[in-house]
Amino acid sequence: MAAEPSPKKQRVGASPPAPHPAPAPAPFTTLPTLRGMVAALQAVPQHTIPLAARKHIIGRIRACLLERAADFRAAEFADLRRPAGFHDRIRGGCVGTCDYYLRHLDRLTADTPCDSVPPPAPGSRARRSYVRHEPRGLALVIGTWNFPLPLHIKPLVTAIAAGCPALLKCNDQVRYLKYRPLLTRDVSYFY
Repeated sequence: MAAEPSPKKQRVGASPPAPHPAPAPAPFTTLPTLRGMVAALQAVPQHTIPLAARKHIIGRIRACLLERAADFRAAEFADLRRPAGFHDRIRGGCVGTCDYYLRHLDRLTADTPCDSVPPPAPGSRARRSYVRHEPRGLALVIGTWNFPLPLHIKPLVTAIAAGCPALLKCNDQVRYLKYRPLLTRDVSYFY
């Protein structure tokens, strides 16, 4: 026989605890707003970014990370109280991601030869077979508040390297204000 939980005891004469008010929904969580965002994204033409433009954009984002290093460092300290050394390692990882794609983008986007297709599958009479890497369409990057730089920049750079146009949206539930203009204004300026 299971024991029943005992009710909480209240002090005599004390009023019952007030219920916690429900948190207000963030602007992007309401269903009509989400439907509007999805409709707007679906209306965007599905263009791909040419290879030379991908390299240029990634190079510009890398330049932004290096040129505005002091601003990013100050914003991270003001918002999250992280020391400069910790921030420099995180920003260095973002710069490293840009460097990786700048070095290897030609290899990553090149057609990859593969084994011939056995009959009766389509393409079995082809003289050569290969895999062609093609972008899938528009990418929406929604970052988090606790690691704003790598969780905004790395997916953005990866989407651009794949040839997908990308939208960067900062999380609305952030408690800081200094990172948002750096990411939305400065990175988009370099982009």
